[in-house]
Amino acid sequence: MTNRYLAGVFLALVLSATSSFACSCIQIGDGDEIASVNAADAVFRARVLTAAMVLTNDDGAVLRHGERETPTGYVQRLVALRVEEIFKGDVAPLTILVTGSGGGDCGYAFEEGKEYLIFATLSSDERFTRLSRSTPVLTTSICTFTKPVESAAALLKSLRTKFPSKEPVLVSWPK
Repeated sequence: MTNRYLAGVFLALVLSATSSFACSCIQIGDGDEIASVNAADAVFRARVLTAAMVLTNDDGAVLRHGERETPTGYVQRLVALRVEEIFKGDVAPLTILVTGSGGGDCGYAFEEGKEYLIFATLSSDERFTRLSRSTPVLTTSICTFTKPVESAAALLKSLRTKFPSKEPVLVSWPK
């Protein structure tokens, strides 16, 4: 009787559960930045111009005031970056990156005005491309070697030795 009761409770819990997401990181290369560079589509140093948290529906469409939210919507972080140095990939001098909110979805919490070393991948996931209006779009997470420049001195030195960097040529830039 007890086994049937426990099985029934377990089945009820499984059937009534709503979908949820939690961050589960697997770093490629076992902590080796070179393996991570090889796995990334783009590796670059950039300054955050602005970062905005945006509520989207499950298909990535931005939720507007007065519209009904779908039960499986997301909060995404849309980040505008000024690229300073490129180690890998074809990255525009001004670029947009999409990441999660950081609330259990592995999103990276970029801060406006700070400079970061970013390990990014290209994604064609509709949730990201509809938000950025770009296909594919650069994405990153806390599961990469992405970090503030002030804590990446050794990694930057290693990257500059092993991967010749390129700096975008900007004719003018407002101060």
